Amino acid sequence: MHSDSPIYSFGLSDDDPNITSKIISFDTLSASDKLQQIFQYEQEEKTYYINILRYYNGKPFTIQSVYLNKELLTDLDIFALKDRPLYEIIEKDYGLNISHLNVTMSISVPTEEQAEWLCVSPLDNLLEATDSLCLSDNRVVRYAISLYTNAIDYNYTVYK
Repeated sequence: MHSDSPIYSFGLSDDDPNITSKIISFDTLSASDKLQQIFQYEQEEKTYYINILRYYNGKPFTIQSVYLNKELLTDLDIFALKDRPLYEIIEKDYGLNISHLNVTMSISVPTEEQAEWLCVSPLDNLLEATDSLCLSDNRVVRYAISLYTNAIDYNYTVYK
């Protein structure tokens, strides 16, 4: 993770060569009522949805459901995420000023599909981090729900 990144870390760096990611799916979806409220949509809008599986030393450690505000990130090139972090695309390509990240944490159990992707039991307790990446005007540009296994030791850090 870059030193100027507003994204949180669990003691791991996105720049760490031991971390790899696999995009399971990418789609444009109609925003649910909850997402319409989060993204402050005035009318029914679409969101980008990305389902990402992340590995540390070849072992899956998190699955992330990421929703992006399509109103703010028009014509997002999913392939740009291969080489560049999302926060960089938001700030440099779209000229938006990221201000802060709101995070809530809880314990959750995975769905059958998530358990299969993460190589855990559907009865395992996992750390769930839900976050909203906010701009300086408090609009939410990214909303994500991440489930973390115990495959890594957590060291929670937030910085920008």
